[in-house]
Amino acid sequence: MADDKLWLGTYLDDEGKRTDKNFEISVDLLRRHGGVFGSTGSGKTVLSKAIIEEAALEGIPVIAFDPQGDIASLMLPGDPEELEKKGVPPQRLEEYMDKVIVRVFTPASSKGLPISINPLKLPDKTADQDDVIRLLDNSARTLVKVLAKVAGLTSSWEAKSFAAVYELIRAIWEEDEKDIGSLAELANMLEADKEEIGVDLEPYMKSSERGKLATAIRSLTVGSSQLLFKEEGQIDFDYMTKEVDGKTPINVLFLKTLRSEEEKHFFISIVLNQLYSWMLRQGYSEDPRMILFQDEAAPFIPAGMKSPGPKETFLLIFRQARKYGVECLIATQSPKDIDYKAFEQFNTIASGRISSKQSLKVLERILEPIAGEKASEEIIDALPGQQTASFVFSSADLKPKVNQIGVRWLLTKHVTLTEKDVEKHMKELVERRREVLEKMEKERKKP
Repeated sequence: MADDKLWLGTYLDDEGKRTDKNFEISVDLLRRHGGVFGSTGSGKTVLSKAIIEEAALEGIPVIAFDPQGDIASLMLPGDPEELEKKGVPPQRLEEYMDKVIVRVFTPASSKGLPISINPLKLPDKTADQDDVIRLLDNSARTLVKVLAKVAGLTSSWEAKSFAAVYELIRAIWEEDEKDIGSLAELANMLEADKEEIGVDLEPYMKSSERGKLATAIRSLTVGSSQLLFKEEGQIDFDYMTKEVDGKTPINVLFLKTLRSEEEKHFFISIVLNQLYSWMLRQGYSEDPRMILFQDEAAPFIPAGMKSPGPKETFLLIFRQARKYGVECLIATQSPKDIDYKAFEQFNTIASGRISSKQSLKVLERILEPIAGEKASEEIIDALPGQQTASFVFSSADLKPKVNQIGVRWLLTKHVTLTEKDVEKHMKELVERRREVLEKMEKERKKP
């Protein structure tokens, strides 16, 4: 395989059979972001994981949101003999184990590596003013949504609570104060006098009501909820993008440890807010700094009027990330369920088997500016009969723009992991890596 190239599989012939010609893309191709689409069983997750494996082999760190446990198995090395049978040189696995480290973070759980968030970390001062408003709005709104779920806030209370929290954190940001250190500190501020906090919250929420809101916020700092906000494992993008003993990190954020969809939205939203501020601090980059991957993206960037916490920040990052060397990749079964504004920023689309007429119609609109009207029509006609692990890989930056490919066999095991699996495999990982390397060394020494 060529340097600075990601080997994703082989070209298919006119009959859909695999050829001996490797399909490779430049490491810079995803600079303008990519989407992998296909129904259940199409191989979309396998292709996404192949891209992640290859990116890490080329020294590009990865941060991957894993809602279902499919991505965490990137830490489990495959079988060298099986790889060879599937046309993948076993040496490629050895290289992966030598060059890549996979870390699985489990929010609100100690089963994997600890990770926690500060939902009140304020945007960077260098951010565009419109973006600051969006980020502050998002922080306040997502916190209140979690409170509504946990503390049972009514819709009228939600509106008041949002206004009070938003005005408080906006005032703190404008005064150039430090971040609010904890939820407990926020609760105390809501009950404090206006002279102390620098803003009058009475027009938005009466003092007695703010006291009840403060009590609800404090409820997030006890019991299992506190695990999400503990100081240990505070998210650190410098750490997540830094090599460890010469190994490039794949950071899997394992979302199955979160109890509800609201908690998942909240966690992703805060991570993205902090990622955006981190990007601004890094400045412009011509080289890729990281890949950001969201598996099963539809619930987090939904079409229409729905606006969960992560949506606006995802759209913001899609617009801005390329300037800062952050390449974005999403996967979904259903393009029709993703907000169309997201696709305005995507220049590379891999299309697997899809039969839904609505999704095909949306996908045709996405493909037309990339592949052209005629080619996009031909792609759409072919997708319902597409074989497993076969994709139409389209990019305005490729020559030719449209390519029929078969995805290569993964270097790692493709299994779905539970929370208990993560705990078990994180402990076994070092031993398993040693055993596989010893086995490959013995094979190499055979006459």
